[in-house]
Amino acid sequence: MGVKPQKNVVKQLVCNALPQGRVVSLNGSIGIVGGEQGSAQQVVNYNNGQVSNFLTGGVQVGWNGGASASISAGFIYDTEGRFTNSAFSGRFSNISGSTAEGPVGSVSWSGGVKVVQGGVGVSLIPGATGNYSYTWTSKPMPAGNISTNLANPSGAFDLLIYLLRKLGGC
Repeated sequence: MGVKPQKNVVKQLVCNALPQGRVVSLNGSIGIVGGEQGSAQQVVNYNNGQVSNFLTGGVQVGWNGGASASISAGFIYDTEGRFTNSAFSGRFSNISGSTAEGPVGSVSWSGGVKVVQGGVGVSLIPGATGNYSYTWTSKPMPAGNISTNLANPSGAFDLLIYLLRKLGGC
């Protein structure tokens, strides 16, 4: 019986380390010290293999260079470990920033769902940016599943993480 709790600890460590999903976003915003922003996103769910598209819009405060655009990718973590694509819908709080040279990063959260992304971007007025935004994300628009997503450049990576979660009993 002493082995079983140790297996549960290892399983929990593995499951917590592996993300529940991946997101790729195309983002745009306009405004000087406040304004609007929007994005188109694709989410691959590592729990159930679903792939969905989302649209997001919202308001922001902070410096974004007058107008900016970026492309980013990242991972989705659910503190409860039960992420579904529907959980990606709704209101999110977001903090994002960039350097003058183009790297961008953001952290978003809604309930137990946390999204961490990195990418590249440009702004109308060159320089570092930083803002807080409050956004609303659409309901999921089905875009297939993990096996139909294999043609994408990250398809093999997605399948690997999906299989590791399944083999780990996550």
